[in-house]
Amino acid sequence: MEHIRTHAQAPSASRVREIEDVTHHDVVAFVRALSESLDEPQSRHIHRGLTSSDIVDTHWRSAFGTVFRS
Repeated sequence: MEHIRTHAQAPSASRVREIEDVTHHDVVAFVRALSESLDEPQSRHIHRGLTSSDIVDTHWRSAFGTVFRS
């Protein structure tokens, strides 16, 4: 877990879009793009600690935080 915490890099929007064009699923595309920044075996297990709810809830928290700070 520590390796994931210290080595995972946020994927670019363009890379997520490339994967989404194939998968037709935005959250799956994000998780796959994120896993690309990790070595084996961590990249195979990133989805175990990162659910779609984690991603969507974090997005909404960030979006609402930005709106209310403006």
